[in-house]
Amino acid sequence: MSPTTRSQSRKYKTSSSESQELPVFNVDRIHRKLKKKFHRLHLQHDASVFLAAVLEYLTVEVVTLSKKLIMKNNRRIRSSQVKQILQTDPDLTILLSKVTIPTDI
Repeated sequence: MSPTTRSQSRKYKTSSSESQELPVFNVDRIHRKLKKKFHRLHLQHDASVFLAAVLEYLTVEVVTLSKKLIMKNNRRIRSSQVKQILQTDPDLTILLSKVTIPTDI
């Protein structure tokens, strides 16, 4: 058998922009923090899995909407642009109505 290089063994390459789009929330860390916050309650591990999935979904949603807004000129997403996105999307506006986003420096 001929030795294969690392690039040949991969089925496809992921670009850096693709890997930046997919946030990963550690379920065990979320579970540990929930147990610390709500120490009197019995928490099932499924609750942490569900919360991690919801956080991932919301993060990807906000980032993709922001990317569409700044696709032409900028390389970074600024907090003012995130505020603008949150104001244009009615569902996110309702969900994040009491969230304070810091301003750009």
